[in-house]
Amino acid sequence: VVLGTFTDALGLPTTFARRQSRNAQLVLMEEANIGRVADPAAGSGYLETLTDEIARAAWDRLQAIEAAGGLVAALEVGLIGRVVVRWPWLVIAIKSHFSIGFPQPRFVHHFRTMR
Repeated sequence: VVLGTFTDALGLPTTFARRQSRNAQLVLMEEANIGRVADPAAGSGYLETLTDEIARAAWDRLQAIEAAGGLVAALEVGLIGRVVVRWPWLVIAIKSHFSIGFPQPRFVHHFRTMR
């Protein structure tokens, strides 16, 4: 909890202003429990674990694409297509992203015209 002094707007704080600000902070922290907020996520351990799982899954997918010979090879063998079929919301999100005026990447356009 940080409070400015009542003389901040006038320039440098006085000794009395600094003392009053410090005391107000101590009262808020110790007696009003302002510094003890509830953790809405019920602990950051859960979020850290979830983030780690997402990152590891993404890394595994990137390694699978590399093992297939790169992005072009993964597209040709259908490795990426199988993921898209399982997650149709991803296709909708990508289409809506490109339909609102963002430039379309050339490689996506290239693979659409190859078929």
